Amino acid sequence: MVIQLDEQDAANFYAEHSSKIFFTDLIRYMTSGPVLVMILEKEDAVAHWRNLIGPTDAGKAKITHPH
Repeated sequence: MVIQLDEQDAANFYAEHSSKIFFTDLIRYMTSGPVLVMILEKEDAVAHWRNLIGPTDAGKAKITHPH
């Protein structure tokens, strides 16, 4: 499903990051266009997904997931 987040929905979804310096940029980015919503169905689905996509830290990703 593809949706368009408004600022309030994005801010609610990312509320845990509201005190971080990048929060405003994150909200601007996430509301700049459509978002693909995915439903992960598997035991420990989020852990498996994070393993598949690799680290969120770009420096670590270049080392552990170069391709």
